[in-house]
Amino acid sequence: GPLFAVTMSKQSFFSRFFKSQYNYPFPKRGGGWGRRYARMSKDLNQREWQTSFAYPQDPFTLFDFSDPNDASDAMVVDERDLDGWRVSDDGVIGGYSKSIARFVPGKIDEEDISDKETPTEQSSDTENNEQDEDDNELIRRPRIPLDIPHIHWEGHVDTTVGLESKVDRAGFAALRSPEFFYNSCDLKGGYEAIEIMCRADTRVYTVNLAVDSFIPNDLFQGQIVMGGQPTSLQREEEEENFDLSKQPWDILYLPFVELGSGGRRLDNRVNIESIGLTLMDGKSGPFQFDLARIRAVNVWKGHIWEGMETLNERVENTRNLDR
Repeated sequence: GPLFAVTMSKQSFFSRFFKSQYNYPFPKRGGGWGRRYARMSKDLNQREWQTSFAYPQDPFTLFDFSDPNDASDAMVVDERDLDGWRVSDDGVIGGYSKSIARFVPGKIDEEDISDKETPTEQSSDTENNEQDEDDNELIRRPRIPLDIPHIHWEGHVDTTVGLESKVDRAGFAALRSPEFFYNSCDLKGGYEAIEIMCRADTRVYTVNLAVDSFIPNDLFQGQIVMGGQPTSLQREEEEENFDLSKQPWDILYLPFVELGSGGRRLDNRVNIESIGLTLMDGKSGPFQFDLARIRAVNVWKGHIWEGMETLNERVENTRNLDR
C-alpha cells in the first residue's frame, strides 16, 4: 500500500545517496564521513559548552593518521574513494604530470606523538634565540620518531602543454582530504592558524582550504616550503632516489589571515569543508611529500599553544633536567 511505497522510497533514497555519492557513513573498513562528523561535532560542541571558545583554545585535530579512523580514510588514497584522501594531476586537462600516494602505517607511540609532546615549529629556532632563557625553557620539546603513520605522496610534475590541450599552462599535482559535512568543522572563531606536520623537498607547495561561504566552491590558498632536501631539477635521477623517510618532521603553521582568494583574506571564523595540497610551482621535476597530521591551533609567543598544563609540565621537566 501507500505506507509500503513511502518506506521503499525512503530506503531507495538513502541507499542511492550513501552508495553512489559518498559510500556509507560508517564503512566496514573504519573511518568514513559519519564517524568523522560524530567525532568533530562532539569535540567542538564540548569545547564551546565548557569554554565558550575563550582564547586560546588547545589544538583541535582535523586529521591524525595515528588515529585508526583517519588511517582507514588514508588507506583508500589509491582507490579514488570520494570519502577518502584523493590525488589528481594535470592529466585531466591533457597534461603529462603523474603522482601517486600511499598510506604508510609506521609505528604508533602515543607518548611520542601526543598533542602535548610535539617538536618545535620550523620557524622557531630563530625565534628562540631572540627570547630570554625562561621562554626557551617553556618550548623545549622532544623530537618526533621518523617512522610514524603518514601519507606518502610523490610524483613528477611536467610543465609541457599537450598538443591537444585547451589550456595555456600545465604542470600540477594535488592531494585532497575527505570532506567535512554538515558544518562539522565550523571552528567558530576559536582558532587562528592551520598546523601541518609534514616533511618534503624544498619545492613550494600550496595549501588549499575550501570553506563554506556565500561563494560556491570558495577556496583560499597559502604557500609553504620546507627545509629538507633541495630539489635538483638537473639531476632528476639522483633526486628520485632520495629517501624522504630518513628526514625529520617539520611542523608548520599557516595563519588563516595569510590565506587569500582573489584579493580577499580569510578571517578566524572559518568553516572548513576540505583541505588540500597542490604542487604548481611552474617547474618540471620530481617531488616527494609526507603528511602526518593537520590541526587547527592558536599561536602564543610565536609557538603553538598546547595548554597551560603542558607548559607547567615542561617547566618542571626542564628544572629536573638542570638539577
